[in-house]
Amino acid sequence: MEIVFKKEENNLIITPLIERIDINSSIELKKTVYSMIERNYINLILNFKEINFIDSNGLAMLIAIFKKLKIKNGNLKIINTKEFVREVFGMTKLSSIIKIV
Repeated sequence: MEIVFKKEENNLIITPLIERIDINSSIELKKTVYSMIERNYINLILNFKEINFIDSNGLAMLIAIFKKLKIKNGNLKIINTKEFVREVFGMTKLSSIIKIV
């Protein structure tokens, strides 16, 4: 999986260059994000500009990342979500705990 990282002020923008976050991709993405958190990047922005689909494994990954960041007083924001992904976030109420832009 190709992932682009960009540091902007106090934030690290993480852009996974994949179309789907499912059981396979969520494992790798979670490991990558956790490694950034361990390197003290605690204000993260996930850029979902390429993501067309997310399943329950992807949602679980986001919740795990959110919880890990919360322990370290960090923040998680998700940007550039496509309609299907926004609908999933709305149905699951994930947008009530994670900032979705």
